[in-house]
Amino acid sequence: MNDALEPDTKGELSDTSHWDRTYRGQPTERPRPGPIRRAFRRLRRRKFDSVLRQFVDVLPTKTPAILELGCAPGLMLECIAGVAPSARLFGIDYSPVGVSVTRRRLESAGIEATIVQGDFRTAELASDISLVVSFGLIEHFDDPTPILRQHMRFGGAGSWVGVTVPNLAPPVVEKLARHYAPDTMATHNLDIMDCEAIGRALGKAGLVDVRTGASGGPNLSAAVEPGHPTGGLYRRMADLWNLAAEILPFDPFWHRTLWGLGRVPAPQTARMPTEQR
Repeated sequence: MNDALEPDTKGELSDTSHWDRTYRGQPTERPRPGPIRRAFRRLRRRKFDSVLRQFVDVLPTKTPAILELGCAPGLMLECIAGVAPSARLFGIDYSPVGVSVTRRRLESAGIEATIVQGDFRTAELASDISLVVSFGLIEHFDDPTPILRQHMRFGGAGSWVGVTVPNLAPPVVEKLARHYAPDTMATHNLDIMDCEAIGRALGKAGLVDVRTGASGGPNLSAAVEPGHPTGGLYRRMADLWNLAAEILPFDPFWHRTLWGLGRVPAPQTARMPTEQR
């Protein structure tokens, strides 16, 4: 019996319309900067790339099949392609707008990927996946454990699950985010924004060899909902703060990204009772 055939949206903190609005207007072509801008982009992404390498380095093959759940707008698949250029890439997203943006963005970047439009709780893939990842997905559910089990179903025994969540839990980050984007904050579960909480959720889902960590400098949420009188000023301030946090060689105060990684165990076989003599 496949429990993914009947998705349960109870406890889901966002919906398709929310994500369609989010991705509408996103760029559909990858920017083509000059060498200086490319070097600066690598500098800004190096901390997050270190997380991706943690995920990829556990895989035994040089040509893994990597699946991202909630893949729109395609930026993370692009990052994965940079870290693991030989990987076969797959993505699932239930936002039609997001899927369209993702396909066009990756095509413009020359990145081959199979992108499926649908709910990851019901979608099926023919490929045997080595690594299932999601970035900023599990915190949109009251209980991440069932969602992590859905990650597990795409790979067989020995496959890996890697997740990241943004760190909105530090008091200053939470206070500013609730002031400037209260509706957006309502779609986030702050209880999972802790390395120990992520580790517990991975273990509760049934993953083994669990490891967790944090990366990146002290980011502020730059989300601003329309109509806020000082929203533009705050966003510019947050962008400058975040830029400094990304390029600093150290990470003071708090970390931007929290991550967890675990392996799907082999199914346990029932032990035959010992024959009585």
